[in-house]
Amino acid sequence: VEENNSTAMTSTGGSQPQGKPSSTEPSNHPFNPISKWEEPTEIPFLTLYDVHRKPRQVNDDPDARVRMPLKVLSAEFHCPVCLGYMKKTSIVMECLHRFCGECIQKCLRLGKKECPSCRIHIPSRRSLRPDPNFDALIKNIYGDVDTLEKHEEKEIETLNKAKHMNNAYAESRKLGIMQQAIHRVRLLFV
Repeated sequence: VEENNSTAMTSTGGSQPQGKPSSTEPSNHPFNPISKWEEPTEIPFLTLYDVHRKPRQVNDDPDARVRMPLKVLSAEFHCPVCLGYMKKTSIVMECLHRFCGECIQKCLRLGKKECPSCRIHIPSRRSLRPDPNFDALIKNIYGDVDTLEKHEEKEIETLNKAKHMNNAYAESRKLGIMQQAIHRVRLLFV
């Protein structure tokens, strides 16, 4: 194969512009050289999203704080098993999910030996680690968790009463108690 600056001679005698491979020559380019589409430069460990996204603005203020409503973070602080706030938090080392210490111990003892969130196999209780830092974080954000849960239960109860939810059960219960009292009085006079 003879080459000059503008064309490349192939073994069949034809000439082809440089940069365009002949049908018998393998291409050394990672993209189609005939296309006008320009491929982005491939950078290791970057996804297409990372290549095309706009960079975030840098916040130079050292005293800047991000405010978020607690409801956004609330799901992170609740145990997926008992749905209450996590107490004596334990981490599953295989998948790094967090649970109440008692909840995950009970799941491993009574159920299958797997994570309740992702179902990955947990070999033994030795794969669990306590997470006192997470407990401290919950305490710093919410304070005493037991009083918080009692307060939330009272709020739910007042909300249910205001919207007349569970009213049929409450009325039925009152009626049953009254009927039992009347029956007791009748038994005393018989």
